[in-house]
Amino acid sequence: MDFSSEFTAPDSAVSESGLGDEVSPAVSAVGARASTLSVRQRPQRWYVAETLPRSENLAQYHLERQGFTCFCPRFRATRRHARRTTIIMSPLFPGYIFVSFSRDHDRWQSINSTIGVKRLVGGERGPLPMPRDVMETLLARCEEGEVDCIIPEIKPGDQIRLMSGPFANNVAAIEALDSKGRVRVLLDILGSRRSLRVDMRAIGPV
Repeated sequence: MDFSSEFTAPDSAVSESGLGDEVSPAVSAVGARASTLSVRQRPQRWYVAETLPRSENLAQYHLERQGFTCFCPRFRATRRHARRTTIIMSPLFPGYIFVSFSRDHDRWQSINSTIGVKRLVGGERGPLPMPRDVMETLLARCEEGEVDCIIPEIKPGDQIRLMSGPFANNVAAIEALDSKGRVRVLLDILGSRRSLRVDMRAIGPV
């Protein structure tokens, strides 16, 4: 999902009247609280803030110090460096975080000058809220700030990329799915096909 292009919404959608790296425990806790809140139970709306490169955590930390609730969904990814393999929590939308506030009651203008933030995404009339149904779906897919599955809908034959484990970054084909949240994939290894069983959270788009 790319939030960089300006998006438009009807005037009624703007009104609110009536209504990469290791993650610190504090940031994870806030993500967990955000994921348990129903969008329709909140008086605020969710907006998108573009961050400086690799500054999602920095921006979130400083926004939370101002009292804003932030949400940066992450997934487990494998990082290899100097023959070492580590698991990191990588942002699902690099360069963007979600911020909850009310345009009618909060001093949201300070977000644009917050350390780590580049700008609030919006149009000529200012920041525009995310659609409620989109945020409901995204929040429902996360547990303690971690997205349960990067690909919401898959079927046998689909091409996917392994995101963690010894075969991370390799492309494989979905062979079968089960009811326990695991999938069987076919992976080409040294010219031969091998069947592996992996967790849904370990796969991503090609």
